[in-house]
Amino acid sequence: MPFQVEFSRLAADKFEKLAGDTQERLAKKLQQVAERPRRYLSRLRGVDAFKIRVGDYRVIVDVDWESKTIYILTVGHRRTIYRD
Repeated sequence: MPFQVEFSRLAADKFEKLAGDTQERLAKKLQQVAERPRRYLSRLRGVDAFKIRVGDYRVIVDVDWESKTIYILTVGHRRTIYRD
């Protein structure tokens, strides 16, 4: 059974501002992650969160393994995502 994916308000706003083709690439990757999260998630250092790489973009997420939910915390270009 795949994981649920939920966006925070911040992540939803940032996602909506991205170009259409970038949104499609991110959405496709999130579907893959929902099917097999351990394959795509990389733990961040110093923070209890994970990152997902999609080309030059990063998706920062938190995972509730018990309820099988992936919470999208923020989305952005790799140059600026870690400054937020």
